[in-house]
Amino acid sequence: MSIFEIILLIVISIFIIGIISTIVEFISKYITPREIRKGEVFLSEDYIQTDIPVKLNGKPDFVYKNRNNLLTVVEVKNRANPIIYESDIIQMSTYATILKNSNDFTDYRVNPNGIMCFINNGNQTYKKVSLLSDRKIIKLHNRYLNIMKGSKIAKKAPHKGLCKYCGFKKEC
Repeated sequence: MSIFEIILLIVISIFIIGIISTIVEFISKYITPREIRKGEVFLSEDYIQTDIPVKLNGKPDFVYKNRNNLLTVVEVKNRANPIIYESDIIQMSTYATILKNSNDFTDYRVNPNGIMCFINNGNQTYKKVSLLSDRKIIKLHNRYLNIMKGSKIAKKAPHKGLCKYCGFKKEC
């Protein structure tokens, strides 16, 4: 191979790397949700809690804040299929309810939509999620307490796969 051919290969390689870099930049700019792209990480695995309207606590993966003090809950899942389960929506909605009602976040508004970030083999997929109302979270929380007291009976999951990580699967 001549010097000219080697230089030509290097120039072509640099050109291709530049194109790939531009494509990646474009994808991250236009595919990544605006709440993440234009916001900044406000909380990351931080413990949050409230006693109002009921006692709730948790550790959201991320909460992003935009320049208008709007907080957006972001949950990260390592899954081959980017499927949003009801439990994901409940989890994110609980975090939103805590943020809306905690005295620690009175200067902020909370986005009625959360974002699920699915990671699979290094690839990220984002999906917006409509969060449940505080009222629905309180109702679910009270149902949970009644199940724990024994005054309500838990419903079986419609699919066995949902039982995989359930703390009550022995009782079912």
